[in-house]
Amino acid sequence: MALLPASKRARASRNPGDSLGNDVGIKGNINDELNFKGLNDIISKEGVESKYNNMIPVALHLEPLLEEHARTLLSWRYPPPYDFYNPRAHADAEDYVQAFLAPEFAFHAVLDDQGQLVGFCSFGKDGQVPGGQYTQEALDIGLGMRPDLTGRGFGLAFVQAILDFARKRMQPDSFRLTVANFNQRALALYHKMGFCEVDSFCDTESGVGYTIMVRPAQVRPAEVRPGQV
Repeated sequence: MALLPASKRARASRNPGDSLGNDVGIKGNINDELNFKGLNDIISKEGVESKYNNMIPVALHLEPLLEEHARTLLSWRYPPPYDFYNPRAHADAEDYVQAFLAPEFAFHAVLDDQGQLVGFCSFGKDGQVPGGQYTQEALDIGLGMRPDLTGRGFGLAFVQAILDFARKRMQPDSFRLTVANFNQRALALYHKMGFCEVDSFCDTESGVGYTIMVRPAQVRPAEVRPGQV
């Protein structure tokens, strides 16, 4: 997941599917319905060490992305090497906002149980990167987590909430992600969640390599076996 919608990514060659920067040693019972404190409360509590953060499941839900969400997303900045996902310097903010709100990209806000913006996702062609082979039928997903939440062990709950929403609302046969190869933490998380690599390619403009990953939609991660795509 990057902050660039597809209409901008054609020039910048940045992928929406992997700006997580996740820890992959995530514990906790991730269910469809959870009632826990908001992420902001969790990360602001003094004395809570990071090693405990990855044990805290969080209630997340998705809503169609609004203009206020889009403008907030444009203020996010990721540190290196994930600054690859930041909006381009001197870009037209209004163009970005309109792209985020375009119905064909199906952008959604990911919110915690207190309504705080945790991240975003898209469904469909926005999740594809120019140069990749997308002939297999699957639902492409792009996603991005708020920068201050990355690396805290929330990645599994975040991605699972997105997959559960898509499974129930869109009922695809398969999910597909396109991930920048340098983002090894995201790749490891997606492997953990049952995604398998089906193709790789290099964007000729940026020189960045990508991996396309697929997994069946109608199973939970524990039910997925390696190679089952």
